[in-house]
Amino acid sequence: MVVDLYPFEDTVKAGATEEDVIEKIDIGGISLIRGCLQKNFEDVVIIPSRDHYPELLQMLTERKGVTTLEERRKLALSCF
Repeated sequence: MVVDLYPFEDTVKAGATEEDVIEKIDIGGISLIRGCLQKNFEDVVIIPSRDHYPELLQMLTERKGVTTLEERRKLALSCF
């Protein structure tokens, strides 16, 4: 599962208006992440950030989508 959250921190750092900051609070994406992780991290790979795209690409191309439990656990922990 790939979740691309709104750039909340960047919006705040840029000095956005309160209305713009509120608009960037991502409720749905966080719900997806939590739902995926609660019971499924042992079977589902979650990519919580663009920072992990190179890792995902490697998994898909070099290993044909095969991941280890350790990798899935590491990616799940990075969601927090």
